[in-house]
Amino acid sequence: MEHQQAENDHQEGSRPDDELLEVELEEVVGGLATVSIPRCKLCYVRIAVYDMTVCAVCFRKAQVSHGGEED
Repeated sequence: MEHQQAENDHQEGSRPDDELLEVELEEVVGGLATVSIPRCKLCYVRIAVYDMTVCAVCFRKAQVSHGGEED
């Protein structure tokens, strides 16, 4: 048991500053699993931007069809 604790202490000391600990990673993953991800009201794909109702592709299509600039 002491060997495992010493190994954990060594790993924590040599890990990069931006790397999450195992406990922190579980907290983040558990939190994400409980968050409802909205879907586009037009094509039903998941939306990655907070508080949007349509995805980027449908948004661009709507801009073009309403006289917006086309690439």
